[in-house]
Amino acid sequence: MKQKTDTILSAADVSVGATSEVVDLRYSYGFAAVTTFTGAPTGNVVIEGSIDQTTWVQINSQAISGTTPVFLNQDAIYYPYVRVFKAGGGTGTMTTKISFKGP
Repeated sequence: MKQKTDTILSAADVSVGATSEVVDLRYSYGFAAVTTFTGAPTGNVVIEGSIDQTTWVQINSQAISGTTPVFLNQDAIYYPYVRVFKAGGGTGTMTTKISFKGP
């Protein structure tokens, strides 16, 4: 297995909300994600998991504090698909990168 790092959300407008692309983790045991911000965002960054890319459940959530990056590290995640979600609030943009080991 090799380490992969991908940008899954790039400069998304936080005022209207943002949902990243879906990440296929079927051959991984966990991941680390970092979300960075510009402007004055508010709310939470939420990691969601799914077994079918239709029904999503919250895995983890962390409050946004100004432009301080949000780091989320998850091990033993067995959802085959994950994404990052943020409801609308504040101003500025957000970018999320995810790193995981995969084939």
